[in-house]
Amino acid sequence: MYLDSRKPLRGIFPVLQIPFDAKDAIIEKDLRSEVDYCIENGCHGLVVPALASEFLLLSDSERYFIVETVMRQAAGRVPVIVGVSAATRHSAVDFSLHAVENGASAVLALPPYIRKFNFQGIFDFFSTISENITVPLIIQNAPAPFGANLSTNSLCILINEIENVRYIKEERQPAGHFISEILEANPERLLGVFGGTAGLHLLSELSRGAIGCMPSAAMPEFLVDIYEEFILGNVDAARALYTNVLPLLNMEMSLLMGFSKAILLRHGVFTTTRLRDPEFTVLDHKDLAEMDAIFSLLDKKVDERMTGEDK
Repeated sequence: MYLDSRKPLRGIFPVLQIPFDAKDAIIEKDLRSEVDYCIENGCHGLVVPALASEFLLLSDSERYFIVETVMRQAAGRVPVIVGVSAATRHSAVDFSLHAVENGASAVLALPPYIRKFNFQGIFDFFSTISENITVPLIIQNAPAPFGANLSTNSLCILINEIENVRYIKEERQPAGHFISEILEANPERLLGVFGGTAGLHLLSELSRGAIGCMPSAAMPEFLVDIYEEFILGNVDAARALYTNVLPLLNMEMSLLMGFSKAILLRHGVFTTTRLRDPEFTVLDHKDLAEMDAIFSLLDKKVDERMTGEDK
């Protein structure tokens, strides 16, 4: 387990992408490389598997394997949040028990995403998970088709009445408005709200009181720097960094995990960009050229900043 697991969760917690070979087998070496890449770039924790991990197309045995592999590679260097979303509470409990046994610092779950439950069914789902774990439970409040777009009032009930529900990952849009709404409601046992959406709205979310973000693992070096500058009170520096990286964040939200995997390949973390999920776009040569052009400008700005600091 992460050595300081009692410390409140804060910061940039990327959702790991899953590398697949030509036969759709998980590439363990690339997955381990991704863990190291995120940690070496200052990430405050990791999340796996979740929507950006293509978890819907993973078998149960693959999910267990991924969690065990990530835990071994992380080796207590950062907290790991394990995604336990499932179609039934029985499956979610199985994933949760496995997560806790393997040292998860928290678990993350959507409401049931195949059969749409009423609020009592959603309450029972999260309550059953909570009863079987000893770590915080994070509710991922995502829009349809996978999320339930839970209202702020519903979230407050879940936080106040279910023991281990302590955090929210808020992805209703506009997320910043809903983060403010939750924090203004001030549910007594809430420990914090994370943003998502690839970090596209990171500065707005932080300014409204978010405690961090769960983006993809594609650009941790940028998002960590933005977060660290912000919490140090260097808001202008955070905004300058954010403005520089915004074209990449826009591309990622347009092209989704195909783009994230292309960046990981570009950085030498992955050896493939293969996707399982047919909903994700495969990049073409124009996309790759645009990505390279943006990175070229970013590299120039970084060089200029470093040169300026050295003078």
